Amino acid sequence: MWNLSSKIPYLFCYLFLLTYNNPQRNRLPNYPDKEMPNSKKRIAETISVTQLLRIFPDNESCVKWMEKMRWNGKPTCAHCGGTEQVSDPPSKPNAYWCGNCRLHFSVTTGTILHATKTPLRNWIVAIYSVITAKNGVSSMQLSKEIGVQYRTAWYMLYRIREACAKDEFKL
Repeated sequence: MWNLSSKIPYLFCYLFLLTYNNPQRNRLPNYPDKEMPNSKKRIAETISVTQLLRIFPDNESCVKWMEKMRWNGKPTCAHCGGTEQVSDPPSKPNAYWCGNCRLHFSVTTGTILHATKTPLRNWIVAIYSVITAKNGVSSMQLSKEIGVQYRTAWYMLYRIREACAKDEFKL
C-alpha cells in the first residue's frame, strides 16, 4: 500500500496555481485609468492545460522535474535517508539502488504516486484539474480528460483528495 507520511514538496502545487498580485488585473476593463475597489486582493493566475503539457511533454520530463523538486539533484533513499551509496542501475529506468538498506526506490516512493502504473503526466494533469476546478472534478470527467478507465480516475482522485485532506499539498 502507498504511504502518505512523506510529503510532495509544496512547490508541486505552485507550478499549477501561480498566485501573485497583478496590478493590471485590478483595473476596470473599459476604464484602464480607474482601479477597482478593494484592489489589494490577491488574484489567482493559472497556466493553461496546453502550457502545462508544453512544460511536461513526456513522462521523462515529469520524472526529472520531480527529482529536482524532491531531492534537489541528489537522490536520497526513501527508506533509510542515505545519500552516499546510491546508484542508478541500468536495468531499471527511473529507479535507484541504496547500498545501505539494499532496497530499490524512485522519486515516487512514499508519495501518493507510489506503485502506480499510470504515467506521471496523467497524474500531473489530474492534480492540475483538481486544483483549478471551481466545483471539483468527478471521476467520470477525469477519466474522459486523461483517457483512463473510470476506476483508475476514481482511485487517482481518492489519492489526491486524501493528500489534500492530510495537508500534503500546501497552497
